[in-house]
Amino acid sequence: MTEKTESTNGQTVIGQEGTCDVFAHLQNKRIMSGKQDRTSLSLLDERKYSIKDAVKMLGIGVTTMRRIITAGEVPVIRLHGKILILERDLQELLTKHYGRLKSSANKPVRSHLPPLPKEVRESPYLQRKAG
Repeated sequence: MTEKTESTNGQTVIGQEGTCDVFAHLQNKRIMSGKQDRTSLSLLDERKYSIKDAVKMLGIGVTTMRRIITAGEVPVIRLHGKILILERDLQELLTKHYGRLKSSANKPVRSHLPPLPKEVRESPYLQRKAG
């Protein structure tokens, strides 16, 4: 049996008797993101991206994006096996990582290879030419 009710935000919704009104719940849901608390007008109205679309926008690989999600850096919506990411959460990710890179010019290059044998190092073919 269906019933017509009015949600807390004044919208008329039609739902089954005794079921949770999901749309009204989404309209009034408070979303926690890290330490910052914000109120969402509506998750339904916000722009959402699949992982495939998000990686195109960010210019990173799918594996990298999945690692970011697994690490909890970006909240996601999981819906029947599909992962959706809100545009504002992608913006926050970029803002969090925005900044200048530290110069690595002064750092010595470390090789994982063992040093060359003495006869190879002293070979005339590897010596620098003068002048």
